[in-house]
Amino acid sequence: MTIGCLSDLHNELGLISGELSTVKLRGTFGNTIKRMHEEEDVDLICLGGDYTSDVTVSKENWERVKQLMRETSRSAFRDGRTQRPVIYVTGNHDYEVANFDKIPKGFNAGYYQDIMEEDIGPLTAHNAYYEEADNGSLGKQKLLGAYHYQIKGFDFVMLNCGLYFFKNAWDYTYSLGSVQWVADKLAELYASDPNKTVFFLLHVPFSDSNSISAANKGMKSGESTRLLKATLAKYPNLVTIYGHDHGTDSAFIRKRTSQRVTRYDVGGMVISSFDDTHVDDPVLPPDTPEEPTSVTMSIKSVATGKYLTYGSSTNLAVQDDAMNATIDKVANSDNHFSVKLGGNYVYCGSTATFSGNAKLTDYSKAFIYKVDDNKATRVTATNELADGAKVVLVYKASKDKK
Repeated sequence: MTIGCLSDLHNELGLISGELSTVKLRGTFGNTIKRMHEEEDVDLICLGGDYTSDVTVSKENWERVKQLMRETSRSAFRDGRTQRPVIYVTGNHDYEVANFDKIPKGFNAGYYQDIMEEDIGPLTAHNAYYEEADNGSLGKQKLLGAYHYQIKGFDFVMLNCGLYFFKNAWDYTYSLGSVQWVADKLAELYASDPNKTVFFLLHVPFSDSNSISAANKGMKSGESTRLLKATLAKYPNLVTIYGHDHGTDSAFIRKRTSQRVTRYDVGGMVISSFDDTHVDDPVLPPDTPEEPTSVTMSIKSVATGKYLTYGSSTNLAVQDDAMNATIDKVANSDNHFSVKLGGNYVYCGSTATFSGNAKLTDYSKAFIYKVDDNKATRVTATNELADGAKVVLVYKASKDKK
């Protein structure tokens, strides 16, 4: 089965807000679809959300966007295809077309269910979860929170941005009800065959996803996030596809698939991308140097019991939930390590305070000392890390040039 995936089209501002006759989609979307048609024989198109953003338009303009989205997406399939299924997952910005100006509208700009059902089939009550969002003076707005389709023998479970995103595009929280529905649906699907492959689609990823541009681009820590991660971790053959993070150059696969593919163990912790069980395709050319050996673990404060994370893309913070950090031994060094949270390296800047940096520099390199006693009055330099070890990380500040 060949699946074409696109996300974050962000048709916005002048593209969709003028006269109805001038509404158009981004050229990159059409060009990508054209390449798919020419180079691939796709069986399914999965769209990951944020089809529009950053502007309020009339219902007529939005309906025109939907029409163009459907026409363009369907053109990805080879000529002669009688079935042209396209899945639409709602992103955090999609509702803005109706409420970016903070004035409630009588239409749901995240509603792509009608054109999806025309291409795939009707959603039965058993395969759809709905929730109601507060739409101010207009009362409640019905949203499709989660749903399930079976396409060409494969199960696809989708989680839409719902209640919290309808109110605030920057509240990266999935509702507990929609996540619980996903948990129940996956349990139902895997009951008959625990080894089957199921695809799970959503817009916002977990904050510890490989190569994410910043940890705060991922889901907020909370009950629904914990439930979702615990649920997905139960199923080793479940494949999650997400969008949202536009990323930087590091977000693209350059040398190996593990640059953008994140594997989790049954406890919901990231499996090291470079351990012996990971196989990349295609295989690295013989003259391509291997990346440094990594270990993935959480950094927990002995004093507070909280875990190191980012409060923003550049400011370190702590949280109650474990946050995976990738710790690498720096090339050509026995005792220098880099610590990466989300998409940034922990870095000691010119003011001798810690922040995040997308690039590895001399000031992103830490010495690690093993604590020899409970009060940390004695420490010993080490080049090894063990699970549960108490250590002190020592950085050189960029203000200390000498």
